[in-house]
Amino acid sequence: MPIIRKFADASAGSVDLRWSFGVSTDRLWHAMIDRQALPLWLGTHVAGSLGVGSTVQIEHAENYICESRIEQVEPASALVMSWKFPEESV
Repeated sequence: MPIIRKFADASAGSVDLRWSFGVSTDRLWHAMIDRQALPLWLGTHVAGSLGVGSTVQIEHAENYICESRIEQVEPASALVMSWKFPEESV
């Protein structure tokens, strides 16, 4: 995934990462939200949903689960979430 922009704002406690993908917007959105497509590139959906305010868990490797809080969902446009990996801060 080629990163095209990265920015960290320590005072706000945020990181902004933007990538460029060589596929259509619809195909990329499908890969990000479809539970069958997710394991092909990111990890296995363990729990939760992609609704704003929800928490979702993705297992990236055996017993290595990331927990994310969904902040914004704009289909085919934006997916904003936190992430918390084991032994790391949000």
